[in-house]
Amino acid sequence: MKDFCSKKERKGLSMKKKSMKIFLTMAMVALLNVSPVLASTEEVLNDILKNTNTIVTPEDLMKNEKFAKEVKEYLIAEVGENYAEVFEHNKNSADSARKIQNLFPVTKTKSNESKVVYPNYIGGLYINEDNDLVIQVVEKQVPNKKSSSYSLYEKIITLDSNAKIEYVNNSYEDLNEIIEMIDNYYSINNVTGITKTVVNGKVEYNNEYNYGNVTAFYIDDINNRVVVELSNFTEEEISKFKREIVDSDIITFVQGEKLANYASVGPGQSIGSCSMGYRAKWAFDPAVGFVTAGHCVKENQNISGVGQVRAWQNSGSIDAAFIVTVSGIDLTNILPIIAVPLPTLSTKELNAVAGESISKVGAASGYKTGKVVSSNWSGTIEGIAHSGMVSTSVYAEGGDSGGIVFGASNYYTAGVISGGPRDGGALIYSNANNINTKFVITRY
Repeated sequence: MKDFCSKKERKGLSMKKKSMKIFLTMAMVALLNVSPVLASTEEVLNDILKNTNTIVTPEDLMKNEKFAKEVKEYLIAEVGENYAEVFEHNKNSADSARKIQNLFPVTKTKSNESKVVYPNYIGGLYINEDNDLVIQVVEKQVPNKKSSSYSLYEKIITLDSNAKIEYVNNSYEDLNEIIEMIDNYYSINNVTGITKTVVNGKVEYNNEYNYGNVTAFYIDDINNRVVVELSNFTEEEISKFKREIVDSDIITFVQGEKLANYASVGPGQSIGSCSMGYRAKWAFDPAVGFVTAGHCVKENQNISGVGQVRAWQNSGSIDAAFIVTVSGIDLTNILPIIAVPLPTLSTKELNAVAGESISKVGAASGYKTGKVVSSNWSGTIEGIAHSGMVSTSVYAEGGDSGGIVFGASNYYTAGVISGGPRDGGALIYSNANNINTKFVITRY
């Protein structure tokens, strides 16, 4: 698994104006020097830049009929002629899932993040291929109609009249217990060093560890199981895992992709090989800035002409950094995708559910869309263990790290891109809610 910083050096655009606009995913990246999302995007940008030395804005792109036409053709090819209706149906089902989750109690994880606790009769919630909500029920655990807990069960299964009921063997808490057992084992037995979280000068130290032969493990909501991916996929390694960590019928073992390490950005270097996520404001003073991937920068790094890293973490559920910008940089919430008027990224946060339609914009591969695969993914990216992240079917590649992930139709802020397969592929992202809570920042 690699992060999505580009190997290529990218030249910054000239900043002749005192006020420079940086839009949400191409901050500090010269668009002419990245791989375009569509075949003719580079031609479009060449045309736009003929008579200007300033950064290209989404407005510039969307005024170009050729670019707008090709983005629309991508959506039609990927989703269908009725892509707007499909996205809306999917969103409504996902909203129902979140309303159900809001009925459940919330506790705190060991890293002080919020965790929804499912009743023992619920196996999970996901959006199926027809974009309908599926409520998984453990039939043997359904409360008696005369019991006090039956009213909650009834409320859950009747909240969405279009929802499908699917009977399964495992409760969601059973699945989550397996995830926690695996993570706990490696956090104790495979410590490789010390990692830290920096927020406004305050440093918090934690053990750094990795998952050894396990490339990833996650809750497969649709199939009501836990998937463990092994780099060395042999009967011997499976037996070793069962003997040393946990042996459960809930687990399915599969071949994992061999993880790779790639050069990250060092102190004093430009972050021009990554993307910008979303703008936010600081809780400790009036300063504003933006969030990108933590592996793109170093803690407390000063980036010439851009700003300073004031919050940073690259471990656990967070691979992110908050950069307080210098004066003269105008951050926007405008998304460079097809719509009239141009869509604006919502300041609301999205805790996505499995099967939910999401999209991303990154500096290298531009706009892409797909679905959430697992809302509880753990694995090693660049040799560092990450847990509680979100895996997707959305394509990304080198240079997209730090780019924004958002709801496909409501544009809610889901998080920032962390990494994915060696040569590009399905991305993993850090949840915006976790980032904002840890860094004490808010969207605006």
